[in-house]
Amino acid sequence: WHSDVIITDIDMPYMNGIELYEKLYERDNSVGKRMIFMTGNERHVIYFKEHGLRYFLKPFKIDELRTLVDSILFG
Repeated sequence: WHSDVIITDIDMPYMNGIELYEKLYERDNSVGKRMIFMTGNERHVIYFKEHGLRYFLKPFKIDELRTLVDSILFG
């Protein structure tokens, strides 16, 4: 299993984005370097900052997302 970039929302029906990150982290502790989170709730920002994770608060500009994806993919 490997993904170059994982873009996930926080609020999802089965498992939230933080739970997804924690499960993936168990398999590969470098997964956070390839993840981008989206949330409309500022309370998640503390978690992202504590774990050095990339995130966007909604609404955000798609060009900002593209730039971040490019930086993950191409350094």
